[in-house]
Amino acid sequence: MLTVGVDIHKKTLTICVLDESDKPVITKRIENTVEKVVEFLSPYRGDAREKFPPPHTTDVGRIKQI
Repeated sequence: MLTVGVDIHKKTLTICVLDESDKPVITKRIENTVEKVVEFLSPYRGDAREKFPPPHTTDVGRIKQI
């Protein structure tokens, strides 16, 4: 199973997909739109779970299902 971490900003998101040993598979900055997120994560559909942001993060965004 893969883990997906998302760093949320007003105009962009940085998304990191990690493998089972927490090694990065891919990290990319994309536009903060639903369409871009779905496009980016679609190859990993069904293989990923959510990773909550660190405690100091004030914005929490989670993608339930793509």
